Amino acid sequence: RRRKWFLAMTKRPSTANADRVRCVGPAKLPRWNSASEAASDANCCVADLQTPCYILYKSILERNAQRMLDRAAHLGCMLRPHVKTHKTLQGGIICTGGTKRRIVVSTLAEAQFFADGGFDDIIYAVPITADKLPLAAALALKLQAFHITVDHRDALDAVLERAPAIGKPWSVFLMMDCGYGRDGVD
Repeated sequence: RRRKWFLAMTKRPSTANADRVRCVGPAKLPRWNSASEAASDANCCVADLQTPCYILYKSILERNAQRMLDRAAHLGCMLRPHVKTHKTLQGGIICTGGTKRRIVVSTLAEAQFFADGGFDDIIYAVPITADKLPLAAALALKLQAFHITVDHRDALDAVLERAPAIGKPWSVFLMMDCGYGRDGVD
């Protein structure tokens, strides 16, 4: 029995698995945008894919996403999936259970891409810097809920100096260092 494949951006599969697959996502095109995703929704050969990319079973993604959504609901909390790996609207829809809400991104380009695709309630999970505030402010105005993170007093001062708009405050998360020494305050 043949399974359907789901395509997204990361590493190229082994050429031993070169088979006809349904291309979903931006792997055939170098830019992220809604038109790119729609244009790449066709059958293609794994060997013809632009790298880097990866392929996975759509049914497994759907099963795992539903398992996480169910687990979060059982625990009385909301799941906020990180979309940095698949970077596709289709993957985001699956991971949010179709709500297109409550996602986490690693770049403002990802945030803009998902916002343009109809997603809302997005956390930019990298500590904001002053040079990124104008784009973050534009996203905060566009979306019902856009959240930024800070991990230093200087970043917070820059955020406080520039509100997204009159009457629309920033939504700010303070990043805490949980022992990994990567980001956050002690």
